[in-house]
Amino acid sequence: MGTFRRQQWAEIDDEFKPEIRKLRNLASTSSLEYVYGSTSAGAMVIPVAEEESDIFRLDSAFKLPSSKDLIIRYLSQL
Repeated sequence: MGTFRRQQWAEIDDEFKPEIRKLRNLASTSSLEYVYGSTSAGAMVIPVAEEESDIFRLDSAFKLPSSKDLIIRYLSQL
């Protein structure tokens, strides 16, 4: 997830929105709550790549200092 910047993930999300609407036969003006909402409410629960990239980046940052690879652990402390 760290390969692209946050803005690039947002652009990917923007490209997917109309395609998801076409796939599900939704109007182009329909709310995206159905796409991104909870399964308990009957939604599809498609993750927002822009938000997920932030979460994965933080997750990776916390894992680096405890890596089994000594070089990675050393580099993460610089």
